[in-house]
Amino acid sequence: MINLYEKNETNFKHNAYVLNETIKCEITEEINNSYEINLEYPLHDSKNFSNLFVPGEVVKVPSWDDRKEQLFVIRRFKPSLNNSISVYAQHIFFSKMDGNVVLDTFIEGKTRKQAVQQILNNTINPHKFNIGNKDKSTDTNNLRIVRYSVLDALIGSKDNTIKNRYGGELVPDNFTVDFVNKRGKYTGIKVTYAKNITGAEATFGDIDLITEIIPVGANGLMIPEKSVKASNFDVNNPYTRVIEFSNIGVVEAQKDNDGNITNEDEICTEEQAIKKLRKACLDKFNIEHVNEINFNLNLNFVELCDCINFEENDYSDINSRVAIGDTINVNIKPFGLTQKGRIYRLTRDAITGRLISCEIGYKRGNLADTLNKTNSKIDDTNSRLEKAKEELSKKTNNLKVTMEKKDNEIELSVENEAKKRKSAIEVLDGKIDLSVKNEKKARETAIEILDGKIENRVTEDDFSSYKRQTSKEISQKISSGEEFSSEMRQNVTTFQFLFNKASGQKTEITSDGIAIYDGGLIVKDRRGHDLMWFDKNGNCHVNFAHINDLSIDKLDVESSFYSSLANMKSVWFNEVGIGSRLNCNSDTFYINRGYNLDEYIEKKCHQMLKSQGLI
Repeated sequence: MINLYEKNETNFKHNAYVLNETIKCEITEEINNSYEINLEYPLHDSKNFSNLFVPGEVVKVPSWDDRKEQLFVIRRFKPSLNNSISVYAQHIFFSKMDGNVVLDTFIEGKTRKQAVQQILNNTINPHKFNIGNKDKSTDTNNLRIVRYSVLDALIGSKDNTIKNRYGGELVPDNFTVDFVNKRGKYTGIKVTYAKNITGAEATFGDIDLITEIIPVGANGLMIPEKSVKASNFDVNNPYTRVIEFSNIGVVEAQKDNDGNITNEDEICTEEQAIKKLRKACLDKFNIEHVNEINFNLNLNFVELCDCINFEENDYSDINSRVAIGDTINVNIKPFGLTQKGRIYRLTRDAITGRLISCEIGYKRGNLADTLNKTNSKIDDTNSRLEKAKEELSKKTNNLKVTMEKKDNEIELSVENEAKKRKSAIEVLDGKIDLSVKNEKKARETAIEILDGKIENRVTEDDFSSYKRQTSKEISQKISSGEEFSSEMRQNVTTFQFLFNKASGQKTEITSDGIAIYDGGLIVKDRRGHDLMWFDKNGNCHVNFAHINDLSIDKLDVESSFYSSLANMKSVWFNEVGIGSRLNCNSDTFYINRGYNLDEYIEKKCHQMLKSQGLI
């Protein structure tokens, strides 16, 4: 039975809308890749259900394996001219978890099951999915998930995912998810050319073949014999690769201040590390089968339970259905192929259960995936930094240390939560940022290094200082709010001082000398008293001047020099020479003891006449 539910449905035990007019429904699953259905339904059905096929609605179909009916979310639909509608739907786990993100979680020393649980617990949006009980692995590992969807965190192609760090295969089962070492089983079922095989297409290749591994551990650790060879290694046709296992290396004992060992479970001698490197190589051969020819077989065959009369026998009651992950015996004489193969992709008719097609073989990742499957060095560094952070936090309870590698940058930060202070280094292509932020004191110090330029900045409250340097110029500025600032610029030909840029005040030093714009020069004595200064009108003020020589260009009655002399109360000269004339009123011309000119002439004339006896 195939059923349709509304997108907000939470109870899938009832039948809801029964799609009993379904024309076709094919269910396809591929290990660690996809789980989906393609359904075809009449456009003008008797119940008018075709109008309900919209993105977000849920379809329930039989799984035809050991799982109960599975739920699929409609992602798209397409009406056609042949009076039918085509519907594509993803398994509910793939659909919902591809759209839910883990912002940042660090998994340290956890088993695979614990790691999956931690990922599910740290999504940005709540969900109803939980982890099952099929995973029995006790191996532990470390990884950090930063801004991955849940689906990418579990089975994504990058190194720091559950699939690539722990190994294993995802088992989706409605709202329950499991990880197991290997899905399926060896069934003993045989599919043979000219009997139950109805179609086959095979691909063989050695592009990703590896028969000899040169392992390299942390800090360049290598095994004495240099390499590990597979059982089918051919000296005449070697396939040798260097693979880094940066998660394997010597780990020395670390002690606290009291001499107690703090990492007893992690201590690894060189001898132990070398043994781990050898085992890692053997796992590549025995578990990942990197030393075997990569063959993929797209196969169509009839399962025995679908045979009503085969070789005069009825096998319809026999449970001979294959499941995803099963290993079967394949015999195809035209291809020269007689060996076991594992089903990694399978398509069934969800209505009848009939097998439509399956892909068989060792579907391994390409060589780049194999080489990158081990822990990368940057993630190893992350793990060590995170461990150091944990140890430090035990003592301080306020430091958070983070090192993060993104697609185009690396960021290292140390945050003191108690003091609200964060120090950070961010490295990008062509740019390095260094900063220290103090939220409590509203202060920030930053250095930005670019290709061809360095910028420094310090801000605190309303004050800020800034410096920019290139190969041709140095500029630095100090500001207080938006009202006042001073700036200094220097290049090959000019040295400038600018004051409050909007006012136009500045001072320039060039090869022609010093230029002062709009005031800006004050000369003081050692006690801070003003001796000389220039006002905004261009006037120079001098408290005291000692001048060896003085030349004045403006001498007319409108000049300041004329006005200054005219307003002097008294002036004394040793000798005065008059070029053309001396112009003044007789009563303002004083001689000797205070006589004005008229009095002086009268007195002298009187004395002269008297001496001549004329009066």
